[in-house]
Amino acid sequence: MQPGLTFFMPYKTTLYYVDELTDRGTPFADQVLQNGVQAARYFGFPVIGDPHLNVSGDDQGVLTFDQNLVWGVQRGITVESMWQPRKRAVEVTITARTDANYAKSEAVVLASNIPSTLR
Repeated sequence: MQPGLTFFMPYKTTLYYVDELTDRGTPFADQVLQNGVQAARYFGFPVIGDPHLNVSGDDQGVLTFDQNLVWGVQRGITVESMWQPRKRAVEVTITARTDANYAKSEAVVLASNIPSTLR
């Protein structure tokens, strides 16, 4: 087993997986019940729900090193504010273009056909 590998799944799939785990009366299920989603593992690899994972559907996920994911922010960040007199508040909107990618695409495995019971 290669250390440092992690399953990144759509968040909804991760929650269904945790629900399925906790239905079983095992010590691992008890650990997940006590520690929450961050204790979820699949064949010893951590399972992390990523709400921003951009795969073609809920039936796919990614197995890669967690250091392999890169997230960037464009320099052109805008901050706008507007006074809302009825609310007596200032609303602030921050807009930034962001993107995520893999540092080494050769170190990425696409997991597909995740059972519909986990989606």
